Amino acid sequence: MKHFLAIIISILLFLPLSCATNIQSKHDKAIEDYSKSIDMNPNNAEAYGNRGLAYYNKGQYDRAIEDYNKAIALNPNLAWNYNNRGLIYGIKGQYDRAIEDFNKAIAINPNDADAYRNRGRAYYDKGFMEKAMADFQKACDLGEEVGCKAISLANSEKILKENSKAVVSILKYNKSGNLIGRGSGFIVRQDGVIITNYHVITNAADIRVRIKDDTFRVQGLLHIDKENDIVVLKAEAKDLAILKLGDSENTIVGEKVYAISNPDGNRNIISDGIFRAIREIPPKKKVLMTTANVSRGSSGGTLLNKNGEVIGIITFAFGTEGAVAMPVNLIKDKILSKIVISLKDAKIEDNTNYYYLVNSCSYADDDSIEPCTKALAINSNNAMLYYNRGVAYGRKGQHDRAIEDYNKAVIINPNFLEAYNNRGVAYESKGQYDRAIEDYNRALGIDSNDAKAYYNRGIAYGKKGQGDRAIDDFNSAIAIDPYEVAIYSDRGLLYILKGQFDKAIEDFNKVIVRYPTSVKAYSGRGLAFSGKGRYDQAIEDSNKAIIINPNYAYAYVVRGYAYLMKGLTNNAISDFRKSCDIGSEEGCKSLQQALKNK
Repeated sequence: MKHFLAIIISILLFLPLSCATNIQSKHDKAIEDYSKSIDMNPNNAEAYGNRGLAYYNKGQYDRAIEDYNKAIALNPNLAWNYNNRGLIYGIKGQYDRAIEDFNKAIAINPNDADAYRNRGRAYYDKGFMEKAMADFQKACDLGEEVGCKAISLANSEKILKENSKAVVSILKYNKSGNLIGRGSGFIVRQDGVIITNYHVITNAADIRVRIKDDTFRVQGLLHIDKENDIVVLKAEAKDLAILKLGDSENTIVGEKVYAISNPDGNRNIISDGIFRAIREIPPKKKVLMTTANVSRGSSGGTLLNKNGEVIGIITFAFGTEGAVAMPVNLIKDKILSKIVISLKDAKIEDNTNYYYLVNSCSYADDDSIEPCTKALAINSNNAMLYYNRGVAYGRKGQHDRAIEDYNKAVIINPNFLEAYNNRGVAYESKGQYDRAIEDYNRALGIDSNDAKAYYNRGIAYGKKGQGDRAIDDFNSAIAIDPYEVAIYSDRGLLYILKGQFDKAIEDFNKVIVRYPTSVKAYSGRGLAFSGKGRYDQAIEDSNKAIIINPNYAYAYVVRGYAYLMKGLTNNAISDFRKSCDIGSEEGCKSLQQALKNK
């Protein structure tokens, strides 16, 4: 048993929470195998349910319904059969029948988050919005991700609707009247006072502000702060909608935030995230770190708190981490000025396009490497430029180049915590676990409460086979950030290796509550159930993983082993074969062994 668990965990450990393969599923073979199982035992409810799932994945909905009918008739107490049949009724537009099935699933398990989510979708499709939102909220309360996203989307739409009139598009033109760039901004005074980023307007001979269908000329500037990349514009307008300014200093870590911008000049968009920290960037700059995603053209947009109050000016993306904003408190006392400085007198020329290059570099993707390099040619003492280019190289799998850039970043800024963390990840990708651990130690020396550094170091220890040290680090990471579900998932797998199945199940439960589409968590919990001899529950968890991702090979291996322990050899062989067909080496080995022992 331990040998089996060790092999599977070696495959699962440190995989992403949702891992898929592009290999086409062999649904026909699965149907053939489940049909043989049914021929041998016509009362095999699980085989009918699994064959129904295979038909469902092939799009043969009527046949799937027939099999679910039989499975339910044989065992009316399995909620997932009602859920699956209800989903098919929903696809067929038979919403009342779908709702009836989801009701039955909920009656069996009042805490079935999937059933609430599915019923909410059926209500939504029927136009019953209040019932839909109530079900999504219930699903969210139970930890179902899609339900939470539905509620979050509703909140985002409310924030966008209430504040969109005051978020604008900034257009800049050269002396020939040609459009040379655009960005975002937001209105803070009814007579046309608008905040945006300095880099948005550099090299402009003329600036216009577009508010829906109206365009207003910018008279000049009320305030310039090049160091913090902020500028206050004065447009020729009146009676405009404005945003309410909040207090960036009172923003709480973990608080919900919303980023609104107008990146393409056509419409405002919103993204949500959480406030991560106020971070210092040498020499004296403070920025707001968030997880809200932003795109090019979002510079100058507004960062709002949950009350719709401005707490920051979106300035750039921090690699892959999310939006970075300048604190609104920097500018609150600057918007009352009546003195307008003309564009000519403001001297906003930037012959090198340095500010534009810095902003383009900040997105840390394939398109960022060139502007990062050009910006570094102008200013080779900017640690953030090296860091962002390093992130971009890392995303391309060019870890040596990434390490070179992180080296330069930490030379310039020896306290650059994120650079040490990312350099550690790069070393880890190269299999240099000791060097990775050294970097995570440096990160923790800078900030002993950095959950990411503990988690990353735990991963490295796990890959070195030092499970106890890995668990210690995962414990530390969880104590700091109890909402990061990936930590629980990896700690759960290590608990299985130690034979601590109850602790493992507790960890996977936490993952599933927060991230109910995690095939890794369902498969891991299935392993733990098998370790305790609870094979029916292992099969049920494997079924859930397969419903979420029919091509997740390891769920079939876990279920196959549970079938094997229950004496259902044909079912086990079918699952091992399925896993092997998808491409799992362990599935192929298990298939050979099962056929040999049959």
